[in-house]
Amino acid sequence: MTTDTTQSTTSGSTVSAAEPDDDWTPRCRRRLRAALQVLAREDRVMSPAELRDAVAPLEPLTTYDLSLPKPDGSPRAWTNLFWNLTTNYEHAGWLHATPAGYRITREGRAALDSGKDGLALFDEARAGYIEWDTDRKAVLPDVATDPSRDVKHGGSGAAHALRALEPLVGAWRSQSSAFSPGAGAWTAASTERLAQFLAAQTQASPSELQGLDDDAARLLAAEAFALLLG
Repeated sequence: MTTDTTQSTTSGSTVSAAEPDDDWTPRCRRRLRAALQVLAREDRVMSPAELRDAVAPLEPLTTYDLSLPKPDGSPRAWTNLFWNLTTNYEHAGWLHATPAGYRITREGRAALDSGKDGLALFDEARAGYIEWDTDRKAVLPDVATDPSRDVKHGGSGAAHALRALEPLVGAWRSQSSAFSPGAGAWTAASTERLAQFLAAQTQASPSELQGLDDDAARLLAAEAFALLLG
C-alpha cells in the first residue's frame, strides 16, 4: 500500500507526496498517444487548453494525476503530458509546438498510423530525442575554409550552424526542399504564393501562418524561417 501525504493549498488544490501507482507510467504514455490522436483528428493548431480538454476524457484522470507536485505547479498529468510533447515528441519530429499551440506533422501521423501502443510510441519518440540531443552536443571540428575567399568561423558552434544550413542552402539552389525531399518548396510559384499571403496580412503574421493553405508555400516559409535562424 502506498502512503500518501497531502496538504491543501490556499486555492484548495491538493499537494501530494504520494508515490506513483503502478499504472502511472503506462497511463501517461496512453495519454500522449491520445494527444496525437486528437491532433490528427482536428488537423489544426490546438492551444494547450483545447488539447488538455480534448484528451482528458480519453484517459481518465486519477487522484494522483490531479495532485500537484508543488503548491504553485500544475497537475502531474498535464505537467507530464506537455513536458513530453515539447521534448521527446517535438524533437522526434511528430509535432510543431509554437506559442499558439500544437499541430501534428506528417511524421507524427505516420507514427500514429503504425498501430503501436502508447509505450512503444514513447520509446520511439525518446530514441528520436536522444539522437537529436546527442547530435547537438557533439563537438565538431572547425569547417575547412579557403582563406583567399572565405570568412573563417571557428569553433564547434559555427560548425553546427553551417552543417544545419547546408541542406537548406542546397534545397534553395535546386528548387527542392530540405524538410520534405522531392517537394518543390524553393520555386518561383511557391515564393509568389507566400509573398501574396504575407502582403495581404494587415498585421504581423504569427509563425503558424494560419490561413496559408498551400503546402508548398508553407514548406517554403518553414525552411526560410530556419535559414534565417541559422
